[in-house]
Amino acid sequence: MAKDLYKLGWTEAETEATTGTLSYLVLGLRGPIDRSWADILRRDYGIRLREVGGCLIDMDLVERARGHNEYIRRLVSERYGSDVISAAHALAEQEVAVEVVDVGEEIKSLWTPREARADAQGWVDCPHCGRRFSTHSKRHWDGQHHKSCLGKVTLVWGQAAGSGPKGERSQ
Repeated sequence: MAKDLYKLGWTEAETEATTGTLSYLVLGLRGPIDRSWADILRRDYGIRLREVGGCLIDMDLVERARGHNEYIRRLVSERYGSDVISAAHALAEQEVAVEVVDVGEEIKSLWTPREARADAQGWVDCPHCGRRFSTHSKRHWDGQHHKSCLGKVTLVWGQAAGSGPKGERSQ
């Protein structure tokens, strides 16, 4: 199955290339480096950085994006003689002047439980990413992790400090 999804992503990228439109897929929501990276890729190489998956990413999407991106990297390297996608990302890091956290440390941080207070309706402000979510939503909560950021949360029940009505983001 994973091999089929990888091939699907590769084939989609091949089709894209025949139309003259190239995109590089980014899983999840974009951060400040990604915005700068997108500007560099579009301006200098005509490559569109495309966000896929939003808050919800599964292994099927990862494999499809991997196939797509590996084809695009190969094509762009042949065209420009180097890995301009990685070079553009490095330049974006410098432009934004953001210290990139080692992914391993970031994952460890997410899997370290942090306490959060849930209000009477089950709304919680995630202590990892700050987004507000409902513990009743299977799309956003699995009983231990906020699915949008994968942060592990230990719930304390009672009125959350500063929480507003259902659906409002606390300040």
